[in-house]
Amino acid sequence: MNHDVLYLAADENDLLWASSDINISAVDDSEEYALQPPVRNFRPSTSQVKELGKFQARNINGKVYFGTSKGIYSFQAFGDRLKLMPDATFGARFADGSREAINLKENKSGHIWLTSEFRTGQLRKLQDKAYVWDTIPLSKMPRVDVWTIYTDAGGIVWLGTTEGIFRYNPHYSKDYKIQPQTVLRKVKLSGDSTVFFGSFANKGAISMKQSERFKFKLPHAVRSISFEYAATSFEAPGQHLYSYMLEGEDKKWSHWTSETKKEFTGLDEGHYTFKVKSKNIYGSVSPVSTFEFESLPPFYRTWWAYTFYVVLWGLIVWAIIRVKHQNLIESKKSLEKLVHERTAQLEAEKKKSDDLLLNILPVETAEELKVNGRTVALRYERVTVLFTDFKDFTQISEDLTPEELVAVIDFYFCAFDKIISKYNIEKIKTIGDAYMCAGGIPNPDANTPADVVKAGLEILAFVENLNPENQFKKHRFEIRIGIHTGPVVAGIVGTKKFAYDIWGDTVNTASRMESSCQEGKVNISGATYELVKDEFICSYRGKVDAKNKGEIDMYFVEAIVTQPEIIQV
Repeated sequence: MNHDVLYLAADENDLLWASSDINISAVDDSEEYALQPPVRNFRPSTSQVKELGKFQARNINGKVYFGTSKGIYSFQAFGDRLKLMPDATFGARFADGSREAINLKENKSGHIWLTSEFRTGQLRKLQDKAYVWDTIPLSKMPRVDVWTIYTDAGGIVWLGTTEGIFRYNPHYSKDYKIQPQTVLRKVKLSGDSTVFFGSFANKGAISMKQSERFKFKLPHAVRSISFEYAATSFEAPGQHLYSYMLEGEDKKWSHWTSETKKEFTGLDEGHYTFKVKSKNIYGSVSPVSTFEFESLPPFYRTWWAYTFYVVLWGLIVWAIIRVKHQNLIESKKSLEKLVHERTAQLEAEKKKSDDLLLNILPVETAEELKVNGRTVALRYERVTVLFTDFKDFTQISEDLTPEELVAVIDFYFCAFDKIISKYNIEKIKTIGDAYMCAGGIPNPDANTPADVVKAGLEILAFVENLNPENQFKKHRFEIRIGIHTGPVVAGIVGTKKFAYDIWGDTVNTASRMESSCQEGKVNISGATYELVKDEFICSYRGKVDAKNKGEIDMYFVEAIVTQPEIIQV
């Protein structure tokens, strides 16, 4: 065993499980192995280590489970293999990856203690073998990290935490369902004028119930009303939570909060009822306390104000009719301006469409397609075709996510596009990690076979400059480049998703040049060599057998022939 061991647990099959935050091993402790027990390592994947955070081995009911940051896991059989998987034995909430489950500890009653999200509680086994997690008895504990749980012979539970040791006695009987009471302490207007002090007068006696007599009517000028409230439970009062709503304004209750004051401002006229309830540390919710009041409308929403509005509206209608003719004239001018703008927009959109078509097809082919609706394939006698392919790219891609894979391909192919653009070489297509381009089409005078070879050397140099010698082999990208010159037929076929392509034996031969090439080399055929031999230093490989082509003369391009420098005396 060659890893740290932080947790030990033995199962019913005499397997001793040893785990740490990053590794798991099993030791067969059977008597038949004496002092040399076999050790089997179950190292989790890197992604599991990163996601689960830790692997706390614990024996529960004779089986070993692992507490992690994403729930309870166990090894489950898949054929003759064991795989670390979420375990729903103790409920789906601890197997769906939504919460941690650590510090698992089984007591003598078969109940299980565990910690999850700063809360510690007991998993109690029900009659149907299901489990329910009860955290109410330990609700008074502060929000601390629990490192370990120990249950002694008397059933007392001891918790070791970052704030010391906590002790819980389950034999102490307590009713956790007793409801607290919520009282309104004060009601204030405009921030400082108190109109309610916690009780009402009812025939000379104090009452908590609000009668019709004490239902306040607030002038519209009073823009704010605030409520102060408290719970009657004195157990951990600092941890009480409150929820409120203003009926007539709010649609639902607020989230639970520790705030004991709420202010409302800018209320419209209408009838309102403020409601508030409290919840103690054990989750018991109090009855709702209420306070009713009415907010009066402003002067501009009274009956005489509405009469004035009707008269004013008649004057506005008359004014609208007076200016209608002028508005029609202005509308005509606006329409003419709009037609002019839309015409300009259509012309701009047409230019965008033309630019997009030119990005897909050569200029000559695009123009022919726009005029005739179709194109005629053309034969070119001397086209230099270049193929590239990355060595072992399939194996390299297994270590990459789909997003990373696309990013890598895009990075290299964008660089290749930039290089061939320098020499007016036409990009044909990409297939997986293969890249294909051709010189001499659609304009035979746009470049020469030597330009295609130079582009191949620049592509090779670009890839090698990104592969330092000390980089791990599995991360190196090594490229093969093959070039051949000959006749092809070029054009587009079909009626949808147009793509410019080339066909002919020249394309197949260029592909064989690439597949017969060594990584880090530019391999050219004898036909290409005869056209570029005066401009490059090449090494003859001899006749190399190419699939379905027989033996072909092949050359490695080593360097560009440098022109002698003329020194004037």
